[in-house]
Amino acid sequence: VYLWFPLRFLIGVVTNPLYVLSEIWVIALAPPSRRGRVMGVYSTVISAGFAAGPLCLLAVGTEGWPPFLVGISAFVFCGGCLALVLGRLPKVDEAGQQVSVMGFMPKAWLLLAAVVV
Repeated sequence: VYLWFPLRFLIGVVTNPLYVLSEIWVIALAPPSRRGRVMGVYSTVISAGFAAGPLCLLAVGTEGWPPFLVGISAFVFCGGCLALVLGRLPKVDEAGQQVSVMGFMPKAWLLLAAVVV
C-alpha cells in the first residue's frame, strides 16, 4: 500500500505530458478560424474516452484477459485512425526554430503559479 502512492504519482508525472502535447498538436494543426470548434470536439472525444474506460470494465469485468484485450483493441483502433489521417495532415515547417527545455525552466514558476491560482 505504501508503494502505491509514489507509483501513482510517477504514473501521473509520466502520462500528463502526453495530454498536454496532444492538445498542443491539435491546436497547432487546427486552422485559426476553426480552432475553438476543433478543441471542443477534441475535448468531447477525450472525455468520452475517459468515461468509456470504467464502462468497459463494468461490461467485461476486471479478471482475466478480457479487460486487457479491450484495452489493446482500443489502442490498435486509435492507432489505425491516426494512420488513416497521417497523410492528410498539413506540413509544419519549424526547421529554423530551436526549443530549449533549459530555457523554459526559469519561466516554469509562472505556469505553476497559474495552476495554483
